[in-house]
Amino acid sequence: KLVKQYDIPLISFTNDKSLSEKQIWISGFSPDDQVDKLIQYVKKCKKNRIGFIGIENEYGFRVLKMIREKLKKIPLKKTILFNEKDLKNKSELNYAVQDFLDYDELKNESEDNLEKLDAIFLIGDTNFIIEIMPMLTYYDLDTKLTDILGTDVMNDDLLIREHSLINVKFP
Repeated sequence: KLVKQYDIPLISFTNDKSLSEKQIWISGFSPDDQVDKLIQYVKKCKKNRIGFIGIENEYGFRVLKMIREKLKKIPLKKTILFNEKDLKNKSELNYAVQDFLDYDELKNESEDNLEKLDAIFLIGDTNFIIEIMPMLTYYDLDTKLTDILGTDVMNDDLLIREHSLINVKFP
C-alpha cells in the first residue's frame, strides 16, 4: 500500500509475472522463460527423442502444454505425470518408471541405444525430483547419453548434491 501511495520503486525477487506492475519490477526467471531456454537447448543440440516426466498438478500441466506448443515439430515420445498417490505406491511407481524407460534387464545394451530417449524434461518440486531421479538411474538411465532438463528447482542444495542428478541441465 505504501509503495503505491508514495510511488516507491520496488524490486521483487520472484518469477511471478502477474506481480509486475508500475514501480514493481520482478527479478526472477519465470517458468516460461526457463522452458524457452530448455527448448532452445533441445533444438540447438538436435534432440528428437524427448520424454516428459512431471508432477500432476497445475504447474506440471502448464509446463507440459508449453513444451508441446513450442516443440510442435518434435513430438514428445513419452509422457508421464505422477500424482501424490502414485508417489506413495512404490511398487507401482517402479513399474511406471521401468515402462517409461522401456527397461528390460535381459535386453542387449547395444540394440537398445537407438530407442533410448536423448532428453527428458523432469518437472516438479524438490521432493518429486528426489523421488523420481534415483529410480531413473537405477533402471539404467545414463545421464551421459540422456540429458535431464529441469527448471531452477534443480538449483536446490539437496539436488545439487544428489549423485543421480550429475549432468542435469537447468537454466
